[in-house]
Amino acid sequence: CRQLGVVQNQAFYLAFRVAKAAPDWPTPMVIGPEADGKSIVVEGAREVVIRLPGDSFSGSVWTVKKVQGEGVLTSSVTLEGSPQFTPITGEQVELTGVGTFENIFRVVETGKTDVELEYERPWQADEPAEETFRVTLDVRSLPETPAIPTQP
Repeated sequence: CRQLGVVQNQAFYLAFRVAKAAPDWPTPMVIGPEADGKSIVVEGAREVVIRLPGDSFSGSVWTVKKVQGEGVLTSSVTLEGSPQFTPITGEQVELTGVGTFENIFRVVETGKTDVELEYERPWQADEPAEETFRVTLDVRSLPETPAIPTQP
């Protein structure tokens, strides 16, 4: 009997982001570099996505350094997960690694929250950040919760 090969145990995972989970789920509010240093009004959004340019070759990542609300223990948004890199499409992507980093924040209540991100290499904590991004998210209203249909 001839044995062709042995398959080793391997772990695989599938990662994806659902842009719109349900018909009544509001589209996330996306802000970019133009919001740096500004106060942005958030109304009716469940999520705020901060999308900033970067490259995958440098090792630098836009990491969240501060999420501070008006109160000592309160914040109108919370960070969801870790930064995700999305390459731009085109012929030069493999050569440049250019794309965007996204940090997603869930809107949890009304109020103002200061958010600060730094573009840095995580393993070089003693080095100053290459860039800093600061924004105040002024959440003025939450999305309406749809009524749960009742059965006849």
